Amino acid sequence: MNERLALLIVDDEEAIRSALATLLGRAGFDVRVAANGTEALARIAEAAPDLILLDVVLEESNPNAMGGLDVLRHVRALNRFIPVIMLTSYPEWQIESLGQGAIAFVTKPWDANALILQIRATLSA
Repeated sequence: MNERLALLIVDDEEAIRSALATLLGRAGFDVRVAANGTEALARIAEAAPDLILLDVVLEESNPNAMGGLDVLRHVRALNRFIPVIMLTSYPEWQIESLGQGAIAFVTKPWDANALILQIRATLSA
């Protein structure tokens, strides 16, 4: 039996988490979600995903909240490499995200087919 690859979606907007979970679940992935950085790190500690889709800006209204780049730095400090694709509405974060170790950068709104292809290409690399 083929085990489905696990994805973790980290986004503070429930509508985006839900849309991505539906899209990627239908594409054959085992999808997990987190609404903030703290929840994301807990999910990763429970069972490390094969790939993380991570919003750059998390909990915008809380200046003390862990942002996407903070989560990315924690992921890069792990002993196991987990590819991270950044998702954001702010394209100006692309260089910083890639410099911190993200594999790719996708702007919202995303093209569903392009996102799935990016995920598959990243996982097969």
